[in-house]
Amino acid sequence: MNDRTKNVKRNIIYSFLLKFLSVGLSFVLLPLTVHYLTEVEYGIWVTLFTVMNWVNFLDMGLGLGLRNKLAEAVSKNNLSEIRTYLSTGIFAMISMGSILLIVFLIGSQLVNMQSVFNTEKISEQDLYVSTLFTGIFVIIAFVLSVINQIYYAYQKAAVTGAIQIVHNLIMLGVVYYLTLQPTHKLFYFVLSFGIAVLSSRIIFIIDFFNKNKSVIPKIKYVKIKQLKNITSLGIKFFIIQIACIVIFSSSNILITQCLGPEHVRSYDIVFKIFSIITMGYGLIVTPLWSAYTDAYVKRDFLWIKMIIKKMIYLMLPIIIISFVLVWKIDFIIELWFKMKIELPQYLVICMAIYVIVYCWNNIWTMFLNGIGVMNLQLYLSILNVIIILPLSWYFMGQIASTGMILAITIGSFLVGIPQMIQVLYLLNKMLKSK
Repeated sequence: MNDRTKNVKRNIIYSFLLKFLSVGLSFVLLPLTVHYLTEVEYGIWVTLFTVMNWVNFLDMGLGLGLRNKLAEAVSKNNLSEIRTYLSTGIFAMISMGSILLIVFLIGSQLVNMQSVFNTEKISEQDLYVSTLFTGIFVIIAFVLSVINQIYYAYQKAAVTGAIQIVHNLIMLGVVYYLTLQPTHKLFYFVLSFGIAVLSSRIIFIIDFFNKNKSVIPKIKYVKIKQLKNITSLGIKFFIIQIACIVIFSSSNILITQCLGPEHVRSYDIVFKIFSIITMGYGLIVTPLWSAYTDAYVKRDFLWIKMIIKKMIYLMLPIIIISFVLVWKIDFIIELWFKMKIELPQYLVICMAIYVIVYCWNNIWTMFLNGIGVMNLQLYLSILNVIIILPLSWYFMGQIASTGMILAITIGSFLVGIPQMIQVLYLLNKMLKSK
């Protein structure tokens, strides 16, 4: 077993342990959230958080481009390149964050929040203040989250799980405190999010650079011309990320606009339950991104083939677990939330099929991302948007929020086939060239 395989396995094991703790904290936090916020407030918070999280996709691909280039520099143990890419990438992220903050502060003055959230049950002032502070917190967190890409590049993906644990612990403590107070406001919940998201990232940034003083970002290491190397790949990531916004992150917005915010809760709860599978799967595949980069740079194509084969075998337990959740969904909801929640017809089965398609597609996209082959994925992501948007609106008119996940599943399945073919072709070509 080579060092890369050992490192990947170590990251997966640590990631599972950390994620187990993180998910446990999330499971405690979600019922507190459901009971603290009213049904409309919950729908608004999920929608608001979804929209604001679009910021993480609007970095022009800088984060993911930095991840790949930094991973290559770390793989070659080139200290000069590591310093340059780190300093240049962080400088670019700070600049982008500053621009986004200015645009947001101006733009938030120009919209009617009650129209955006399709409700008059919460005052315009309360919606504005909650939106304003959520936006500020998310934009600052967007800049600070560069620490995640750094740990990924250093093939220490498990550490990002520790960041999430600290985040969840802090937020759980603050939200629990809120539930004990006689006063109740959506803004207080937003504030708890801000405290958790910022402090958790700052702690790990300080820790990383305290342990790696030789790569502390400095102005003298910033080389604007190196931005081309980061953004040439980053722009492709950016376009794919924009497509992801439309496909996945806008689901709650589309449901809110088509059906109303009260329909978001059941959809979001089912989505979160099935995210147990996607999160667990993500813990396995996330360390592979930079490991693929390392293997590709070192022309270790047999290792790549071995890993892809193992990922295909992993689909069997994913399918089994998905349908166990379908079978026991009502029991899980009652156990978790201590209440019955009426679910739209076929929502659960469609969510299970989506999860299976999602995991299957990620076998191929993770490899393509790691080696920086993005063109086909770029075109397919645009095609996916064209397929899903009209389908989701039509299906929601027929079968409520179930139509949203059904449209996503159909689009994802159709665009996943060409990516699978491309990976098999590239891998065969690599093995022949060795």
